[in-house]
Amino acid sequence: MVLNPLFAAVPEGAREVALFLPHFGVIPGVPVVGSTDVFDVGAALAASSPDLEDAGPFPLRALVGSDDGSSATEDEGDSTTVVLSSDVTFASDSAELSADADGVLASVTAALGRFPSGGGLAVTGHTDDVDSDAHNQELSERRAQAVGDRLGQLADLSGWQVSLAGKGESEPRVPNDSDENRAVNRRVEVVLTPSEPAEGEDEPVIVGSGEMPKPAGPVGTGAQGVDVTYKGKTLHVSMDQVQRVDGYLVGRVLLSSKEKDGVFFGVDAFHMPPLWQSYWGSTDSSACSLSLLSGNTRYLPMQVSIDGGLWAVTNARMQPVGGPDAPVLVPVVWPDTGQDTVTLDLPGNGKDKEAIALRLTDIPVVEA
Repeated sequence: MVLNPLFAAVPEGAREVALFLPHFGVIPGVPVVGSTDVFDVGAALAASSPDLEDAGPFPLRALVGSDDGSSATEDEGDSTTVVLSSDVTFASDSAELSADADGVLASVTAALGRFPSGGGLAVTGHTDDVDSDAHNQELSERRAQAVGDRLGQLADLSGWQVSLAGKGESEPRVPNDSDENRAVNRRVEVVLTPSEPAEGEDEPVIVGSGEMPKPAGPVGTGAQGVDVTYKGKTLHVSMDQVQRVDGYLVGRVLLSSKEKDGVFFGVDAFHMPPLWQSYWGSTDSSACSLSLLSGNTRYLPMQVSIDGGLWAVTNARMQPVGGPDAPVLVPVVWPDTGQDTVTLDLPGNGKDKEAIALRLTDIPVVEA
């Protein structure tokens, strides 16, 4: 069987593309050609009614950050946002930088280093809803000022147009309905809008550092895989390699089962902890925790923005996993970690007992 899918036109001058197939993975180096003896583009268009409104292109978004949630970096190509936890960056109810602040601000200086030509740099403080509006507004402004001042000491900002602002409690990231959520909302956001975004294309969003957190589940090499329990049944998870394709890492997680009736596999297996769901911007099934771990740095799957929603570039959806002869491939696209080997980590979810926890190590990175 031959399928002839239609896509929106790629940028003029492109000679090849990488094709993502949800149940297979990525096929790199697909040539871009005109009509051929095999496929007549004009005839295909004449015989179809393509919906060009939903044809894309859709921007990809990378989300990388420290496993403890002290900072998270969201890279959207034209801009990069670094979210800093105020609970780590400052003393309680204070604009005085803590002893750990420089370690957290390192994620900002790393982002600045990717764009030597500079650009716009906006620092905005945010608080939770505890205390008065006036107090929170003043505190958020002073915290933005403190971060801006310290960044000026840690990095050369001569090429950056710096702006400082405080939003108080007016723009919460998540509802202020629990202590956990209030901690998420106490933050400083640093938005970089580089004048030359292309300068950062060949550099990892963040280079992993720090001590790797303890695994929350069984550990094995990627090739060997591990057995985990999901809804009372045994599921085997492995990943033998990842490919480096056009600045991204692409892996295929293999799910198999020896259960006689197989396993009906659901997206709840990959639910991430609530803290990372808040950074993801979603608490539904699109928040996928199939992440790469380098030191204390977690690389979440690339996201694509479609119709106002964010979705992981993967096919981690509800589906049956058959017996040994009927495995399921879950392809995933991640930001490049800059490493020769990677570690796949699922941290589980303290509130969702069905969420899988595991770690696969020593997975080689191969060039596509």
